[in-house]
Order: sequence, then structure tokens, then C-alpha cells
Amino acid sequence: MRTFEGDIRIPESDGRVALALDRARRGPLRIFVDDSCLGQTTLPADEAIKGIRVSVAPGDGGKLWIDDLVVTRRLPSRPRPSSLKNQDLLWLAHGEEIFGHIVAADAQTVTLDAKFGARVLAWPQLRGIFFAQPKPMGVSREPEITFRPDPGFPLDRLRAKLLRWEGGKLIVEHNVLGEVAVERERLDKIRFEAK
Repeated sequence: MRTFEGDIRIPESDGRVALALDRARRGPLRIFVDDSCLGQTTLPADEAIKGIRVSVAPGDGGKLWIDDLVVTRRLPSRPRPSSLKNQDLLWLAHGEEIFGHIVAADAQTVTLDAKFGARVLAWPQLRGIFFAQPKPMGVSREPEITFRPDPGFPLDRLRAKLLRWEGGKLIVEHNVLGEVAVERERLDKIRFEAK
């Protein structure tokens, strides 16, 4: 067993400081503080990291507080699983798949209402989330309306049924948005599909 020692100075901070060691397969060991690489060293492919020691230099008068420690490992790449049309999919770190409906999520967890009851999973347990694939909507045969939502905005467009002119506004009916009013000065063009 070999020991690598080094003096890595981390600036004082009232906030969080993230210290990370990253080693790709057959690659160098890299040391990061808040996404800045402080250095790297090579390790033989058959050697593993056995431990990490963090200390405060004597005489600095400081104290070391570690309030959160997360140890993770690189996961092998896997093909993306197929989503179902009517269910969300939580893809777990080791490849397992849980189907259901995501009902809540916050900074710590995701809650999935699954066939066998609710599952609450921490973000580090997840490799990915894939949402249900809704039935694709058919291509609308309605005219395409190009307009500028507000001054300074780029042109936008939608396909909708023309209803009427009302008070200097074009009133259209969109299959998802319902009735939409486009002011005359915002209107760019109306393009009908050729038959």
C-alpha cells in the first residue's frame, strides 16, 4: 500500500466547501475544491483509495466542521430504458427501474406512487427520471399564426382556429390553450396550409 500526502490549502469560508476526489478507470486521481482542480496524481490500475485524512494545521486556531459527507462511485454506462406511455420511470443507480407516477419532489427526495405503494427515494439513489410519454397529438390543419408576444421578444407561432376580430384583436382557439387574443400590432402573419 502506498500513501500520498500533500498540503492542499482550502480558503476559509462561512459557507460550504466541497472537497472531491475523482478517479476515472485507468485515469489519474484528481482533487477538486468547489469544482477547481487543485492537482492530480497517477495510481496504478490495481490500487484503490483506502482512505482520506482531513486535518486542520496546528496554530491556525481554526476548527474543522464536517456536517455532510457523501461517498459515491462512478457508475458504468447503461442504455437508456424505455419509458411507458402512461407511467413515469425512476431509473435507480444500479439499473433497477420503478414505474409509477411522480407525486412530489424536493431538494432531498422524489416520491413515486407505484403499484405496490409510495416510494420515497433520495436523489443520490437515482440515475435518471423519465416522464410518461403522452400520446402524440396529430398535426393540426389549422392556420399557423406568427406573432410577437411583447416588444423585444422573438416571433412565436401557434396553430389555432380563427374565431373573430374583436376590439383590434384576433381571437383564436387553440386545442390546449383555449381562446387566445393576439393584438393587431403583435400579429406578424397568418399562413394557411395549401391543400
